[in-house]
Amino acid sequence: MTEIEFLDPGHGSGSAGAESERHDDEPGGPDLRALVPGLAAAVAWVLAAGLAVMASVSNVYELVVDSGSQRQTISVDAWGRFNTGVLNQSIGHQTRYAVVLIAAAVLLLAAALVAVVRLPISRYLALAGAAVTAATATTLVLFVEATRSTNDVEARQLASGASVRTDLDSAFWLALGATAAAVVGIVLAFVLKPAAEPPADGAGEPAGEPARQAEDVPARSYPAEAVEAAEPVSGGGGVAAG
Repeated sequence: MTEIEFLDPGHGSGSAGAESERHDDEPGGPDLRALVPGLAAAVAWVLAAGLAVMASVSNVYELVVDSGSQRQTISVDAWGRFNTGVLNQSIGHQTRYAVVLIAAAVLLLAAALVAVVRLPISRYLALAGAAVTAATATTLVLFVEATRSTNDVEARQLASGASVRTDLDSAFWLALGATAAAVVGIVLAFVLKPAAEPPADGAGEPAGEPARQAEDVPARSYPAEAVEAAEPVSGGGGVAAG
């Protein structure tokens, strides 16, 4: 008896159905690993914004005048206000660097808030904030150096034994720290990559996989007589006229 083998399609479809049911049963939710780059950069940018705000309320430089037995200290903060100590004199105000530092803090804070949802946009906001703090820190150094040079010239015109010292104060160091923290956040935002999402069902299968699955499908044998009986009769089936 001749036997004909037929492939059973039910085995493959059943395993695919079970696989889909297994995926449906898995709990869904956001992948926290994808948020790591944005969160790491946001922490650095929040720190940078805080340092910029602290710099805006700190002293830019301190002027110490020694004249014999007398010592006078005058300081200037980032808002340009003079603190004359016991002199109680109104001298006016210097350049208000605090306005620029506050603007930089706003940019860095905005970058930190946007980092979790739109990391590419937050990178450019942080770059702008870091550029502003770096420029401000550089300007503070140049300003204090110019002030020191001017004070040294004026000190030579004072009475004998008098000396003037101009010291760079905490506003510069805080602005420099804000720049460093912002740059660290930018580096983290560019270097760290979010976790790759798993491929969709069947998207990552090689081209030869369906053929391999078909080879694994068990075959069923049927008698040749049963196959011939099941086949429809073709051709002209009319009854001949007598």
